[in-house]
Amino acid sequence: MRARIGLDGMDRPGRQLLRTLVDRDDPDLQIVAVRDDAPASRLAARLRHDSTHGAWDHRIEVVGDHLGVDDGTIRVLRAERPHWPSADVEIVVATGRAVDAPVLLDEGVASVVVLGESADADLALVPGLNEDEYDATRHRVLSVPSAAAVCAAAVLQPLDRAFGVVSASVTALGGRHSSTADPDDPRLLRDLAVNLVPAASRVGTEVGVLLPALEGRVTGAALRVPVVDTGLVEVTARLPAPATVGQLRRVLRTAADGPGKGLLTSTDEPTVSRDVLGAAESCRVDLGTVRSCGELVVVQGWHDPEVGHLHRVADLLGMVARLLPGR
Repeated sequence: MRARIGLDGMDRPGRQLLRTLVDRDDPDLQIVAVRDDAPASRLAARLRHDSTHGAWDHRIEVVGDHLGVDDGTIRVLRAERPHWPSADVEIVVATGRAVDAPVLLDEGVASVVVLGESADADLALVPGLNEDEYDATRHRVLSVPSAAAVCAAAVLQPLDRAFGVVSASVTALGGRHSSTADPDDPRLLRDLAVNLVPAASRVGTEVGVLLPALEGRVTGAALRVPVVDTGLVEVTARLPAPATVGQLRRVLRTAADGPGKGLLTSTDEPTVSRDVLGAAESCRVDLGTVRSCGELVVVQGWHDPEVGHLHRVADLLGMVARLLPGR
């Protein structure tokens, strides 16, 4: 029996997550409801067409307050605070706006997944990084940190395991769709299509939440760049002893082929931002850009903060569905 999913919010993350879940057709998951202020007809149009990721090759119909996607139906809820169990929802995914997770649990929802930081979260979880920490009976509210933080953690975890990381600085370059921790920053009032714009970032803090061994030892900054999607994370790490470029490349290749498979990939192909548009991994390391200066090392990871990140959310939902108590 499939776990029944409800998506709270159908802005870009919600729509891309719906696309991802339908495309993957996980036998353990079924989207049964979405909540948004827009009517079903408008959501259908937005699902069919996306100027970044292209048209969606699925049949979409509108039947009253339901979306028909291929042979399935998804109920569209427009209440500000819907009662999700009444819509037969077991797992609620908050795709952008704040939700009161404890209230949702009290109302009968089995689990809540929040995209971004959440004070209510029992655990920040990303499959491929820290799934061994997950306990389905104790961790009913889960958060998924930002795409940039996941990309950086995918690089730092194998470096820390192989060499130890004394400290690190992460610079996250992201396009116009990227979120920011401080929407009131006056720099973000400038035209993002023609400027490089420094922005507030909590990427270092988020990495520490995902990798507690590095908590308090990672700082970060963000830069908005004039691309529609895709991002680059540059990790500068200080190791306890010198490491060569060859050693670093071997560690990253091994992680991409083993523990980080699906999360992290590596390539010898010279890579630019357009190459990772639509990529399902959370981090693609261009091994040709790895640099070393004694104990100081630099690794660059590319990612699609929409598609790649929401594949990790889909991975998480599949894991939660399979481990739901009582199943």
